[in-house]
Amino acid sequence: LDQHGASLNTLYYQCRMIHGPCLLVIQDNHDEVFGAYLSEGIRSQSCCYGTGECFLWKKDKKTNLVQTYPWTTANDYMIYSDHDFFAMGGGQGRFGLWLHSDLTHGNSQSCATFNNPILSAAGSFECIAIEIWDFVF
Repeated sequence: LDQHGASLNTLYYQCRMIHGPCLLVIQDNHDEVFGAYLSEGIRSQSCCYGTGECFLWKKDKKTNLVQTYPWTTANDYMIYSDHDFFAMGGGQGRFGLWLHSDLTHGNSQSCATFNNPILSAAGSFECIAIEIWDFVF
């Protein structure tokens, strides 16, 4: 956020050359670290995309182990990312991970796609840092 600014449009621009899988890492205002594995590059698209390889994850503060929440096959709401928000997982009006277009805040709820717990300490959170890591094969 401090390096490239806080906006989804900037994030999409910075990630425009990432076509393969990538890792989304978020640090929130409660010092929690969590995110998502995206089966393909992040981009603005007004319909869901991604495959069953997508998952949400959360680092356990006590053990430093990473808990992963893979696709349940309940629905195909992997990734939705337009100019208003970015989301992973869904169902019944809830997103597993949701980020506002200004990237300063977000929300996490349990969702059918990944059967995940709330990823942040509370449902709503402020973003302290966001990183996207791509994989080069």
